[in-house]
Amino acid sequence: MAAEYFRRTMVHIDLSSGATDPDVYIGIRADFFSPMVRTVPFAREAAALTKSLTGGDMIPPSENTPERPLPHLMPPIVPPPPEKKERKVRKVSTRKKKVDDYLLMQKFYEGKTVQEIKDEVNCSEAYVYQTIKRIKGISAMDLRYQRWKMIADLYFAKPRRTVDEIEKLCNVSRWQIYNAVRNVAKKEGITLSEEYRNKKLTEDDVAHIRQALKDGVTRKVICWAYEITGATLIKYIGPDENHKVYPQEYQEKVVKLRVAGKTLAETASLLNVSVDYVKEVWKKYRNSDEVVSKRVKYDNRNRLNKHDQDRAVKAVLFEGITRKKIAEQYGINALTLRRYIKKFKDREVEAIRNITDKIGENNPQPKKKKP
Repeated sequence: MAAEYFRRTMVHIDLSSGATDPDVYIGIRADFFSPMVRTVPFAREAAALTKSLTGGDMIPPSENTPERPLPHLMPPIVPPPPEKKERKVRKVSTRKKKVDDYLLMQKFYEGKTVQEIKDEVNCSEAYVYQTIKRIKGISAMDLRYQRWKMIADLYFAKPRRTVDEIEKLCNVSRWQIYNAVRNVAKKEGITLSEEYRNKKLTEDDVAHIRQALKDGVTRKVICWAYEITGATLIKYIGPDENHKVYPQEYQEKVVKLRVAGKTLAETASLLNVSVDYVKEVWKKYRNSDEVVSKRVKYDNRNRLNKHDQDRAVKAVLFEGITRKKIAEQYGINALTLRRYIKKFKDREVEAIRNITDKIGENNPQPKKKKP
Protein backbone atom coordinates (compact mmCIF):
# COMPACT_ATOMS: atom_id res chain seq x y z
CA MET A 1 0.00 0.00 0.00
CA ALA A 2 2.85 2.32 0.74
CA ALA A 3 4.53 1.54 -2.58
CA GLU A 4 1.32 2.21 -4.54
CA TYR A 5 0.75 5.49 -2.66
CA PHE A 6 4.34 6.52 -3.41
CA ARG A 7 3.95 5.77 -7.08
CA ARG A 8 0.78 7.83 -7.41
CA THR A 9 2.04 10.84 -5.52
CA MET A 10 5.44 11.07 -7.24
CA VAL A 11 3.74 11.87 -10.54
CA HIS A 12 2.63 15.19 -9.09
CA ILE A 13 5.61 15.87 -6.85
CA ASP A 14 8.33 15.27 -9.46
CA LEU A 15 7.88 18.32 -11.69
CA SER A 16 10.58 17.08 -14.08
CA SER A 17 8.07 14.58 -15.50
CA GLY A 18 6.38 17.46 -17.38
CA ALA A 19 3.14 17.38 -15.38
CA THR A 20 1.38 20.63 -14.62
CA ASP A 21 0.50 21.85 -11.13
CA PRO A 22 -2.28 19.68 -9.69
CA ASP A 23 -5.68 20.97 -8.73
CA VAL A 24 -5.37 19.41 -5.31
CA TYR A 25 -2.29 19.28 -3.05
CA ILE A 26 -1.95 16.28 -0.82
CA GLY A 27 -0.43 16.63 2.62
CA ILE A 28 2.00 13.91 3.71
CA ARG A 29 3.35 13.35 7.17
CA ALA A 30 7.04 13.93 7.75
CA ASP A 31 7.59 10.34 8.88
CA PHE A 32 5.46 8.78 6.10
CA PHE A 33 8.44 7.29 4.22
CA SER A 34 10.02 5.80 7.33
CA PRO A 35 10.32 2.00 7.25
CA MET A 36 8.38 1.55 10.48
CA VAL A 37 5.14 3.38 11.20
CA ARG A 38 5.19 5.17 14.58
CA THR A 39 2.91 3.53 17.10
CA VAL A 40 -0.03 5.66 18.09
CA PRO A 41 -1.14 5.23 21.66
CA PHE A 42 -4.53 6.85 21.15
CA ALA A 43 -7.32 5.16 19.23
CA ARG A 44 -8.56 8.41 17.67
CA GLU A 45 -5.21 9.24 16.12
CA ALA A 46 -4.74 5.60 14.97
CA ALA A 47 -8.10 5.60 13.17
CA ALA A 48 -7.30 8.92 11.53
CA LEU A 49 -3.93 7.55 10.31
CA THR A 50 -5.55 4.40 8.89
CA LYS A 51 -8.17 6.49 7.11
CA SER A 52 -5.53 8.68 5.56
CA LEU A 53 -3.56 5.67 4.30
CA THR A 54 -6.61 4.09 2.65
CA GLY A 55 -7.25 7.31 0.72
CA GLY A 56 -10.59 8.12 2.29
CA ASP A 57 -9.69 11.84 2.51
CA MET A 58 -8.27 12.12 -1.02
CA ILE A 59 -11.55 12.84 -2.77
CA PRO A 60 -11.11 15.96 -4.97
CA PRO A 61 -13.39 18.74 -3.83
CA SER A 62 -16.12 20.07 -6.01
CA GLU A 63 -17.61 23.53 -6.13
CA ASN A 64 -20.53 22.62 -3.83
CA THR A 65 -18.48 20.53 -1.40
CA PRO A 66 -17.20 22.56 1.50
CA GLU A 67 -13.63 22.09 2.57
CA ARG A 68 -13.31 19.64 5.46
CA PRO A 69 -10.09 19.47 7.41
CA LEU A 70 -8.74 16.15 8.54
CA PRO A 71 -10.01 14.93 11.91
CA HIS A 72 -6.55 14.76 13.39
CA LEU A 73 -5.82 18.35 12.17
CA MET A 74 -8.98 19.90 13.63
CA PRO A 75 -8.42 22.22 16.58
CA PRO A 76 -9.73 20.92 19.90
CA ILE A 77 -13.18 22.09 20.83
CA VAL A 78 -12.96 24.13 24.00
CA PRO A 79 -16.30 24.64 25.71
CA PRO A 80 -17.09 28.26 26.53
CA PRO A 81 -16.55 29.22 30.16
CA PRO A 82 -19.70 29.42 32.23
CA GLU A 83 -21.18 32.86 32.50
CA LYS A 84 -20.55 34.48 35.83
CA LYS A 85 -23.63 35.87 37.41
CA GLU A 86 -23.11 39.46 38.35
CA ARG A 87 -23.71 40.00 41.99
CA LYS A 88 -26.08 42.85 42.59
CA VAL A 89 -24.50 45.23 45.02
CA ARG A 90 -26.57 47.90 46.56
CA LYS A 91 -25.17 51.23 45.58
CA VAL A 92 -24.59 53.54 48.49
CA SER A 93 -24.95 57.16 47.66
CA THR A 94 -21.60 58.88 48.13
CA ARG A 95 -22.90 62.31 47.30
CA LYS A 96 -22.26 64.74 50.08
CA LYS A 97 -24.54 67.53 51.00
CA LYS A 98 -23.62 70.53 48.93
CA VAL A 99 -22.21 73.40 50.94
CA ASP A 100 -23.44 76.88 50.19
CA ASP A 101 -20.29 78.81 49.26
CA TYR A 102 -22.19 82.11 49.34
CA LEU A 103 -23.16 81.53 52.97
CA LEU A 104 -19.59 80.45 53.78
CA MET A 105 -18.10 83.63 52.34
CA GLN A 106 -20.75 85.70 54.11
CA LYS A 107 -19.59 84.25 57.43
CA PHE A 108 -16.00 84.96 56.39
CA TYR A 109 -16.79 88.61 55.67
CA GLU A 110 -18.48 88.90 59.07
CA GLY A 111 -15.08 88.23 60.63
CA LYS A 112 -15.80 84.79 62.06
CA THR A 113 -13.06 82.26 62.60
CA VAL A 114 -12.58 79.13 60.52
CA GLN A 115 -13.78 76.97 63.40
CA GLU A 116 -17.01 78.97 63.71
CA ILE A 117 -17.60 78.85 59.93
CA LYS A 118 -16.99 75.08 59.92
CA ASP A 119 -19.55 74.49 62.69
CA GLU A 120 -22.22 76.78 61.23
CA VAL A 121 -21.94 75.67 57.58
CA ASN A 122 -21.43 71.97 58.54
CA CYS A 123 -18.29 71.25 56.52
CA SER A 124 -14.65 70.46 57.15
CA GLU A 125 -11.93 72.95 58.01
CA ALA A 126 -10.01 72.07 54.85
CA TYR A 127 -13.06 72.89 52.71
CA VAL A 128 -13.27 76.36 54.28
CA TYR A 129 -9.63 77.06 53.43
CA GLN A 130 -10.04 75.67 49.89
CA THR A 131 -13.15 77.78 49.24
CA ILE A 132 -11.49 80.96 50.48
CA LYS A 133 -8.42 80.16 48.38
CA ARG A 134 -10.59 79.55 45.29
CA ILE A 135 -12.72 82.68 45.64
CA LYS A 136 -10.40 85.20 47.29
CA GLY A 137 -7.00 83.79 46.38
CA ILE A 138 -5.90 83.84 50.04
CA SER A 139 -4.02 80.89 51.48
CA ALA A 140 -4.46 79.58 54.99
CA MET A 141 -1.25 81.26 56.20
CA ASP A 142 -2.22 84.62 54.70
CA LEU A 143 -5.67 84.36 56.26
CA ARG A 144 -4.20 83.56 59.66
CA TYR A 145 -1.74 86.44 59.42
CA GLN A 146 -4.51 88.88 58.42
CA ARG A 147 -6.42 87.88 61.54
CA TRP A 148 -3.29 88.38 63.66
CA LYS A 149 -2.80 91.80 62.03
CA MET A 150 -6.37 92.83 62.84
CA ILE A 151 -5.95 91.85 66.49
CA ALA A 152 -2.56 93.60 66.70
CA ASP A 153 -4.00 96.80 65.17
CA LEU A 154 -6.66 96.85 67.88
CA TYR A 155 -4.02 96.20 70.52
CA PHE A 156 -1.73 99.05 69.34
CA ALA A 157 -4.59 101.46 68.53
CA LYS A 158 -4.82 104.88 70.14
CA PRO A 159 -6.83 105.42 72.27
CA ARG A 160 -5.76 102.03 73.53
CA ARG A 161 -8.33 99.24 73.79
CA THR A 162 -8.36 96.86 76.71
CA VAL A 163 -7.77 93.15 76.31
CA ASP A 164 -11.34 92.44 77.43
CA GLU A 165 -12.72 94.63 74.63
CA ILE A 166 -10.54 92.87 72.06
CA GLU A 167 -11.74 89.49 73.37
CA LYS A 168 -15.37 90.50 72.81
CA LEU A 169 -14.79 92.15 69.43
CA CYS A 170 -12.73 89.35 67.89
CA ASN A 171 -14.19 86.47 69.92
CA VAL A 172 -10.76 85.17 70.90
CA SER A 173 -9.06 84.23 74.13
CA ARG A 174 -6.42 86.28 75.91
CA TRP A 175 -3.69 83.84 74.90
CA GLN A 176 -4.66 84.24 71.22
CA ILE A 177 -4.38 88.04 71.56
CA TYR A 178 -0.88 87.84 73.04
CA ASN A 179 0.16 85.26 70.44
CA ALA A 180 -1.07 87.44 67.56
CA VAL A 181 0.66 90.56 68.93
CA ARG A 182 3.92 88.68 69.46
CA ASN A 183 3.92 87.16 65.93
CA VAL A 184 3.06 90.44 64.19
CA ALA A 185 5.67 92.34 66.20
CA LYS A 186 8.28 89.73 65.33
CA LYS A 187 7.54 89.85 61.60
CA GLU A 188 7.23 93.62 61.26
CA GLY A 189 10.04 94.49 63.68
CA ILE A 190 7.89 96.25 66.30
CA THR A 191 9.52 96.64 69.71
CA LEU A 192 7.07 95.76 72.46
CA SER A 193 7.05 97.98 75.54
CA GLU A 194 8.14 96.66 78.91
CA GLU A 195 5.69 95.53 81.52
CA TYR A 196 3.61 98.36 82.90
CA ARG A 197 4.51 97.71 86.53
CA ASN A 198 8.19 98.42 85.82
CA LYS A 199 7.48 101.82 84.30
CA LYS A 200 8.51 104.88 86.31
CA LEU A 201 6.85 108.28 86.13
CA THR A 202 8.81 111.50 86.06
CA GLU A 203 7.92 114.67 87.96
CA ASP A 204 6.49 116.23 84.80
CA ASP A 205 4.30 113.17 84.26
CA VAL A 206 3.01 113.37 87.83
CA ALA A 207 2.22 117.09 87.36
CA HIS A 208 0.36 116.44 84.09
CA ILE A 209 -1.60 113.59 85.69
CA ARG A 210 -2.65 115.75 88.65
CA GLN A 211 -3.83 118.48 86.28
CA ALA A 212 -5.73 115.92 84.18
CA LEU A 213 -7.48 114.60 87.28
CA LYS A 214 -8.54 118.15 88.20
CA ASP A 215 -9.90 118.59 84.66
CA GLY A 216 -12.14 115.57 85.12
CA VAL A 217 -10.19 112.87 83.28
CA THR A 218 -10.83 109.47 84.78
CA ARG A 219 -8.07 107.34 86.23
CA LYS A 220 -8.82 104.57 83.76
CA VAL A 221 -8.09 106.84 80.78
CA ILE A 222 -4.87 108.06 82.42
CA CYS A 223 -3.70 104.48 82.91
CA TRP A 224 -4.32 103.81 79.20
CA ALA A 225 -2.54 106.98 78.13
CA TYR A 226 0.58 106.41 80.24
CA GLU A 227 0.46 102.61 79.98
CA ILE A 228 0.58 102.05 83.72
CA THR A 229 -1.44 100.05 86.19
CA GLY A 230 -3.79 101.35 88.83
CA ALA A 231 -1.34 100.37 91.55
CA THR A 232 1.39 102.48 89.92
CA LEU A 233 -0.97 105.46 89.71
CA ILE A 234 -1.85 105.13 93.40
CA LYS A 235 1.85 104.89 94.21
CA TYR A 236 2.62 108.31 92.64
CA ILE A 237 -0.71 110.15 93.00
CA GLY A 238 -2.40 108.43 95.93
CA PRO A 239 -5.83 106.85 96.24
CA ASP A 240 -8.98 108.42 94.88
CA GLU A 241 -10.59 110.87 97.28
CA ASN A 242 -14.04 109.61 96.31
CA HIS A 243 -13.04 105.99 96.90
CA LYS A 244 -15.13 104.57 99.73
CA VAL A 245 -13.29 102.70 102.46
CA TYR A 246 -15.85 100.58 104.30
CA PRO A 247 -15.35 99.95 108.04
CA GLN A 248 -15.08 96.53 109.67
CA GLU A 249 -18.78 96.62 110.61
CA TYR A 250 -19.72 96.24 106.91
CA GLN A 251 -17.77 93.02 106.68
CA GLU A 252 -19.69 91.57 109.65
CA LYS A 253 -22.99 92.60 108.04
CA VAL A 254 -22.00 91.02 104.75
CA VAL A 255 -21.16 87.74 106.47
CA LYS A 256 -24.41 87.77 108.45
CA LEU A 257 -26.57 88.39 105.36
CA ARG A 258 -24.76 85.78 103.30
CA VAL A 259 -25.12 83.17 106.05
CA ALA A 260 -28.81 84.05 106.27
CA GLY A 261 -29.20 83.04 102.63
CA LYS A 262 -29.10 86.37 100.81
CA THR A 263 -27.56 86.45 97.37
CA LEU A 264 -24.60 88.61 96.38
CA ALA A 265 -26.83 91.14 94.62
CA GLU A 266 -29.31 91.30 97.51
CA THR A 267 -26.52 91.79 100.04
CA ALA A 268 -24.92 94.57 97.97
CA SER A 269 -28.31 96.27 97.53
CA LEU A 270 -29.17 96.16 101.25
CA LEU A 271 -25.79 97.52 102.35
CA ASN A 272 -25.43 99.94 99.39
CA VAL A 273 -22.04 98.53 98.42
CA SER A 274 -20.64 97.00 95.24
CA VAL A 275 -20.98 93.34 94.38
CA ASP A 276 -17.19 93.06 94.09
CA TYR A 277 -16.84 94.18 97.71
CA VAL A 278 -19.34 91.51 98.82
CA LYS A 279 -17.48 88.85 96.84
CA GLU A 280 -14.14 89.85 98.35
CA VAL A 281 -15.44 89.80 101.94
CA TRP A 282 -17.36 86.53 101.51
CA LYS A 283 -14.35 84.82 99.94
CA LYS A 284 -12.31 85.85 102.97
CA TYR A 285 -14.70 84.58 105.68
CA ARG A 286 -16.82 81.81 104.14
CA ASN A 287 -14.59 78.92 105.30
CA SER A 288 -13.98 80.18 108.83
CA ASP A 289 -15.22 78.18 111.85
CA GLU A 290 -17.59 80.92 112.95
CA VAL A 291 -19.34 81.06 109.55
CA VAL A 292 -19.62 77.26 109.38
CA SER A 293 -21.30 77.14 112.80
CA LYS A 294 -23.70 79.93 111.80
CA ARG A 295 -24.67 78.06 108.68
CA VAL A 296 -25.92 75.16 110.82
CA LYS A 297 -27.89 77.58 112.99
CA TYR A 298 -29.58 79.37 110.11
CA ASP A 299 -30.27 76.14 108.26
CA ASN A 300 -33.47 75.53 110.29
CA ARG A 301 -35.14 78.86 109.59
CA ASN A 302 -38.63 78.83 108.08
CA ARG A 303 -39.03 75.25 109.16
CA LEU A 304 -41.79 73.41 107.27
CA ASN A 305 -44.18 70.92 108.77
CA LYS A 306 -44.09 67.24 107.83
CA HIS A 307 -46.79 67.58 105.14
CA ASP A 308 -45.10 70.52 103.37
CA GLN A 309 -41.73 68.82 103.56
CA ASP A 310 -43.03 65.71 101.79
CA ARG A 311 -44.82 67.79 99.14
CA ALA A 312 -41.70 69.85 98.42
CA VAL A 313 -39.46 66.79 98.18
CA LYS A 314 -41.88 64.83 95.95
CA ALA A 315 -42.25 67.84 93.64
CA VAL A 316 -38.49 67.89 93.13
CA LEU A 317 -37.86 64.14 92.89
CA PHE A 318 -40.97 62.85 91.09
CA GLU A 319 -42.59 65.83 89.31
CA GLY A 320 -39.42 67.34 87.87
CA ILE A 321 -39.86 70.84 89.28
CA THR A 322 -36.62 72.71 89.84
CA ARG A 323 -35.28 73.22 93.33
CA LYS A 324 -35.14 76.97 92.81
CA LYS A 325 -38.89 77.20 92.18
CA ILE A 326 -39.74 75.03 95.19
CA ALA A 327 -37.43 77.05 97.44
CA GLU A 328 -39.07 80.30 96.31
CA GLN A 329 -42.56 78.84 96.71
CA TYR A 330 -42.05 77.63 100.32
CA GLY A 331 -39.72 80.46 101.35
CA ILE A 332 -36.72 78.29 102.20
CA ASN A 333 -33.14 78.32 101.00
CA ALA A 334 -31.41 75.67 98.91
CA LEU A 335 -29.56 74.26 101.92
CA THR A 336 -32.79 73.57 103.80
CA LEU A 337 -34.40 71.92 100.79
CA ARG A 338 -31.29 69.79 100.26
CA ARG A 339 -31.51 68.63 103.90
CA TYR A 340 -35.19 67.67 103.46
CA ILE A 341 -34.39 65.66 100.34
CA LYS A 342 -31.56 63.83 102.09
CA LYS A 343 -33.80 63.00 105.05
CA PHE A 344 -36.51 61.64 102.71
CA LYS A 345 -34.02 59.43 100.87
CA ASP A 346 -32.62 58.09 104.14
CA ARG A 347 -36.15 57.13 105.24
CA GLU A 348 -36.75 55.31 101.96
CA VAL A 349 -33.48 53.38 102.26
CA GLU A 350 -34.28 52.42 105.86
CA ALA A 351 -37.75 51.17 104.85
CA ILE A 352 -36.26 48.99 102.11
CA ARG A 353 -33.75 47.52 104.58
CA ASN A 354 -36.51 46.66 107.06
CA ILE A 355 -38.49 44.87 104.34
CA THR A 356 -35.49 42.82 103.27
CA ASP A 357 -34.73 41.90 106.89
CA LYS A 358 -38.30 40.64 107.42
CA ILE A 359 -38.13 38.57 104.24
CA GLY A 360 -34.85 37.06 105.44
CA GLU A 361 -36.38 36.15 108.82
CA ASN A 362 -39.36 34.40 107.20
CA ASN A 363 -37.18 32.50 104.72
CA PRO A 364 -33.99 31.55 106.58
CA GLN A 365 -31.25 30.12 104.40
CA PRO A 366 -29.84 26.68 105.26
CA LYS A 367 -26.52 26.72 107.00
CA LYS A 368 -23.59 25.45 105.00
CA LYS A 369 -21.83 22.40 106.35
CA LYS A 370 -18.24 22.87 107.26
CA PRO A 371 -15.85 20.65 105.28
